[in-house]
Amino acid sequence: MNALLRVWGRRTAVLAALGGSGIIAYSAVGALRWSNPVKGVAPASRKSVPVNPFASANGSHLVAFIITASDCGWSTQPSAMKAVASLRRRLLETYGTSYAKVTVVGVALDQDIGEGMAFLTQIAAQGLP
Repeated sequence: MNALLRVWGRRTAVLAALGGSGIIAYSAVGALRWSNPVKGVAPASRKSVPVNPFASANGSHLVAFIITASDCGWSTQPSAMKAVASLRRRLLETYGTSYAKVTVVGVALDQDIGEGMAFLTQIAAQGLP
């Protein structure tokens, strides 16, 4: 019985030490993350260091996803297709200076991949000058 208590006592002590160190590490990382060493500068306005200096567009990216299908009634309306086709241009006009890159991704929910790709191509062609 005495040996069993020693084993459980050791396990409890180890778990308490691990849990305590985890709580301390979590608190320390949180404090460092939210600290602001530069006085008077908000964390969001500080420039982040580029991850890859050779990347073509370092910085924040704006990505818009268009989920559509060739058999969707709304998606096939000419006004909707024109609006979707002009989305990237409008995002660039509105937010172009705030982001390093603006991208629009088309997602087709068609069962036939060929039909979906043809529909997305048709929409994209309307956005070209």
